[in-house]
Amino acid sequence: MFFLLVLGSILSLAALAFFTPTLAPFLSDQFHLNEEHIGLAFLSGPGTYMIVALVVGQLSDKYGPRWFVIVGFLIAGGAFFFVGPADFISLPKLWITIVSFSFIGTGAALGIVPIYLDMLNIAKSTVDEDSQAITGVVSGVSSSVLSLGEFIGPLIGGALTNVLDFQTSAMVFGEVLLAEGVLLLGATVIDRWFQGT
Repeated sequence: MFFLLVLGSILSLAALAFFTPTLAPFLSDQFHLNEEHIGLAFLSGPGTYMIVALVVGQLSDKYGPRWFVIVGFLIAGGAFFFVGPADFISLPKLWITIVSFSFIGTGAALGIVPIYLDMLNIAKSTVDEDSQAITGVVSGVSSSVLSLGEFIGPLIGGALTNVLDFQTSAMVFGEVLLAEGVLLLGATVIDRWFQGT
């Protein structure tokens, strides 16, 4: 489970960073936006992330982090299909792209903010060490994998759009996020089932 959460941390930040090299050319080509409007469009994802992160932190402390993380991956993965949008959706409108980017910011907040607490809970339940030492190790791992996600997000986005168009690239990355959400859901259900027996 810990490995899935580490992978989830990487993918959560990569989801926002995916657009760094890809969104501006897409918005310029598809909708003929100037630099100011492209900047405003970029604000929708991280701006939503900022607002949702404040609320999610408190809610995950109160209700537990895992379900927020799973829902975050499912929301972000689904939103990646609409940001282009995918070929089978065929609704190329600017407002759909901006709303989708906002949902990706929401999903990323749900994936990034509570995942540290979940990783910490798992580490504390499996290792019989000083709680302060475990907190430091998990914090270091969490920070490292978030940085890795911020690094590979633009790398994956740029590499995919060199081979595929923007819409297909976003759809492929959305599928990866959906797969992570489904894997976390399955692992959580199996884990809870074994704890109940």
